[in-house]
Amino acid sequence: MLKAYIKKKVDQYLSELWTIRKSELPSGFYPLEQFYNGARRVVTLPWGSEYRTLIIRTLGAGEAPDINTIIKISNKKDKTESDLDTIINIGEDCAKKSFVNPTYEEIKKALTDADPVLKEGMKSFTRIENEIKDLAAKNGVTFPVAGRSLGNKRWEEFCSISRIYGCLLPINTINALLWWQVGSGVTDAESVTEDKLLEAYYLSQRFHGRPSDYIHGCFVEQTRLEIDIKAAELYVRHSKRETGNRGGRDRSRGRDKNIR
Repeated sequence: MLKAYIKKKVDQYLSELWTIRKSELPSGFYPLEQFYNGARRVVTLPWGSEYRTLIIRTLGAGEAPDINTIIKISNKKDKTESDLDTIINIGEDCAKKSFVNPTYEEIKKALTDADPVLKEGMKSFTRIENEIKDLAAKNGVTFPVAGRSLGNKRWEEFCSISRIYGCLLPINTINALLWWQVGSGVTDAESVTEDKLLEAYYLSQRFHGRPSDYIHGCFVEQTRLEIDIKAAELYVRHSKRETGNRGGRDRSRGRDKNIR
């Protein structure tokens, strides 16, 4: 307990030294590594009821987790098992790309080697997974949708145990890693309201360019497309409301809402 606490405090101190303050960067879109002052960082992540310190690589725009899907699921009041599976799958893929020392495979091996029951469960999971993959190949269906599309009972068993053995990372580790990789807390994303997005869209139509060109603040580069899409969606929604109000100006646009 004391060791984990000390690790957490040391990492917080190092984070304060290594993380660039938003005010030090001019308004614009940057690679995530510029916010964390390096492509690799020593980070302490929650790990169930404990903490683990790892070396993590910042992911570029082409590798970063699907921020739109993460935000959409996070904002849902009633999350389904399918939503949880989606987040876990995104998180596992993110961990495989992110973890440098130890790697995701090294963590997985260490966990299974230390627990005989877990090791046997992983063997069963791998066996069923291979059966589903063979089924997919024989029927010309892409894995992992093979069992679902063919109505195979083995698929139901696979889905059931995959929530236990498919990804060995605790859910709080996955959440912390995903939000870290999208720059939550170190960018200005939380300050972008619906009003600002609508205004940016109108400016982009009047003076040309993209809505993201008219949003001021510091953001990770993958947020640019998110801003453009969200601004366009809000414009369409707002236009429909105005039409319903016979052209009247609707000022109830959620001034306190933000994109994250």
